[in-house]
Order: sequence, then C-alpha cells, then structure tokens
Amino acid sequence: MRKATIPIPHIIALILGVIVVVVLAYWFISTGGRGGSVGSEAECTARKVEFCGAQTIENWEKQRTKCGSARELNTQNCRNFCQTIIPGWKPIPNSPCPQS
Repeated sequence: MRKATIPIPHIIALILGVIVVVVLAYWFISTGGRGGSVGSEAECTARKVEFCGAQTIENWEKQRTKCGSARELNTQNCRNFCQTIIPGWKPIPNSPCPQS
C-alpha cells in the first residue's frame, strides 16, 4: 500500500500563505482600528474644519478625542483656526469654542 503524503512544496506554500494572512490581518487591525487614539495631523485638521462648519458639542468631542492636546483645543487656537478658514466666522453663543 502506498501512503498518502503531502509534498514538501505544498507544505511550504501553506506556511507562506498563513504568514501572509497574519501579516495582512495585523496591518488592517493596526491601521484601521485606532479607536480613540490620537490621529494624524490631517485627521485633526478635518475634525477642526467639521467643527467650524457646525459648532456642535458632538463635533467638539470628536476633535477632542482625536486631537486632545490642550494646545490644539484652547479658545484662541480654536477661534484663529476657524476665522482663517471661514472669513467672518464668529462663534455662536453656545459654541464649545467660546467668544472670550
């Protein structure tokens, strides 16, 4: 009787396939699943622009979550940024970016 054996090239291909799947899974998880961690500069800028357009507490919280440093979120920085990208921008009375 002849034994059923798996040829060596198939074993090597299987091992390499598993390694590739593990590396890709790690890459997707590490780049896509940041959750509440600090984002990139472009992401922080997008959050600030979103806040300036619609001064809601939800947009402020999104910005604070991604770009939580006090330097980024102080009143003067908030006002300067919004006034730069939107000429004539003024904070609304209940804005998280206060008038004074």
